[in-house]
Amino acid sequence: MMEDCKTYIEKLNSEDPSVIREMCFRIGEKGCVEGIPYLVELLKHEDIGVQEAAELSIRKLGGEEAVEALIPLFWEESPAIRNVAIDILRDIGSQGLDILLDLLYEEDPDIRIFVVDILGYTKSVLAARALCEILLNDPDPNVRSQAAVSLGRLGFLESVSCLEKALDDEEWVKFSAIEALKKIGSESSAEILINYLGKGSDLIDAAIIDALAEMGKVRIVPILINKLNTDNLPLRNKVIQALVNLLGHRTLELLDDDQREKFKHYLLEALSDEDRDVQRAALKGLSYIKGEDASNAIFEYGLTLDEEKDAELLEEVESILTELGVSKGLIEGVYSKEEKRVRFAIRLLCQMDDERAYKELTRVFWELDRDFQREIAFALSQKEHPLLKNFFLRVLKEHKDAKVIKCGLNFFGEKFRSEEAEKEIIRFLDHPYDDVKEVALHAAISIGSESIKQEFMRMIQDDDPVKRFMAIYAFGSLGDKRFLPFIKKAFNDEVEDVRKVAVEAYAQCAETEEDIIESLAPMLRDESRDVRIAVLDVFSEVKLKDKVRELVLPMLKDRDDWVRIRAVEILGKIKDGVEPSVLEPLLKSENNLLKIKTLEALDNIGGQQVTKIFIDLLKREEDPEVQHTIERMLSKK
Repeated sequence: MMEDCKTYIEKLNSEDPSVIREMCFRIGEKGCVEGIPYLVELLKHEDIGVQEAAELSIRKLGGEEAVEALIPLFWEESPAIRNVAIDILRDIGSQGLDILLDLLYEEDPDIRIFVVDILGYTKSVLAARALCEILLNDPDPNVRSQAAVSLGRLGFLESVSCLEKALDDEEWVKFSAIEALKKIGSESSAEILINYLGKGSDLIDAAIIDALAEMGKVRIVPILINKLNTDNLPLRNKVIQALVNLLGHRTLELLDDDQREKFKHYLLEALSDEDRDVQRAALKGLSYIKGEDASNAIFEYGLTLDEEKDAELLEEVESILTELGVSKGLIEGVYSKEEKRVRFAIRLLCQMDDERAYKELTRVFWELDRDFQREIAFALSQKEHPLLKNFFLRVLKEHKDAKVIKCGLNFFGEKFRSEEAEKEIIRFLDHPYDDVKEVALHAAISIGSESIKQEFMRMIQDDDPVKRFMAIYAFGSLGDKRFLPFIKKAFNDEVEDVRKVAVEAYAQCAETEEDIIESLAPMLRDESRDVRIAVLDVFSEVKLKDKVRELVLPMLKDRDDWVRIRAVEILGKIKDGVEPSVLEPLLKSENNLLKIKTLEALDNIGGQQVTKIFIDLLKREEDPEVQHTIERMLSKK
């Protein structure tokens, strides 16, 4: 082992960074403690990979040797090297605690700060006692401040008393002591902070209030209410933040009418605070206050936010405004000349389930440009309210934009079925755009009135194959038995798409499975592959397996591979009564997919004969994919 370590250390002098990295890892893995000084030196290496390897191994080795070797780096000129050393010592410093404690009285305050910071990660009571000593006696306020921070990180209750004494220190140290007491979070910490309220500056009071609110100490509420009328704006905003976060909507229950009016005024002012947390608290408070003033102020605040940078906060604002409902500011925003204001107001109104919102949106709709119209039309098409019926009827009669029209069609098809809209919906079955036709078709089917059914029966006679297609599709979706003669007639349509949809429609309307089999069996001879596959798809769902089997077996000799593949899949699903020998010839096909589907069907059927077929095929099959499929099936237990 010693020889190995010596070899690894010697190879650290290599000029090849990859060799050095490898040796660093080996020194760490083999526990070569004698290599620590060399690893520490390599933290200064120009190659980042070498630096990282050395750092990882130092952390792995640890111990007093590592702590002692790292300390000289505190005096390095390079901040990056100092920071790496400090970061490693935060991880392993507790393994050389005495060495660190001896440095607490170094002359250089920066060194003392480094050490005090590291001690905060040691989880040691001894470190906490030493830090208390430094907090109360070190001549440098920056060192004392860092000592308070580290005591808060350690979180020992016995540190509370020295942190209390630090509240008589300089302001900067006081802030750190308050933060530390908050992190410790004990009742004694809270008591100290409450007792100190009013004894320091307004900034200190604000910090204490912030800390106590975060600790959830509701008993400071009376103190907060007394401080609510302070002239110090930052302090008052912190009081508001604490009250809202501690009590939520119950804050209002503690205030009389006069106080509540003042509170509203203070909340409005707090929206302008630089602190986002204060702004959030003000938003919450105003959502409890409600009313026009609150809504308008929040609306104006929302306009100041960046849609990308403040996306999360903007979402909170929109949620509050949606809850508050339609306000004067929102309505004025819709008619503004400022695009951002219009867009924000419309987006909010579109989110509201409120009759007043619907009225404003339908009123302004015709004055706006196409993109706004699309947004409004889509939002309103998701609502279900009688007020919107006339609006969407007008849209269908007058609008030319396909997206807006589709919203109107969807409204009548999904949300508000109206016979008044039938004529307009039927008209759009002739629209030049296929996507509009499709939405109109589904809307018409959804309404499904007698007049619409009569229209589809007229369309089945049309020379336009698209109309015949739509009519047959509708017949199947509506499921009315009186359509069956029309569907059967379409079996002979000259257009294969019409014949294919007729097969699917017949399956939806037929009364019995016997009827389906009897009527669709002749279609297995249709010249169109897609039609034949459509019939097979229908038969795959029929429960009369014996009849289906006899009809599907001949399809194994179909001229089209895709038809044969579908037939194989169905026979594999049926299993019973399917002789493996009828499928075996398909294994000679040059179509690999057909081969694999046949193997899967045979595997599903199972039995001694299938196993023999697999073994025989495996001897002569050259394709790796087919070989792998057979092997996988044979290996199943």
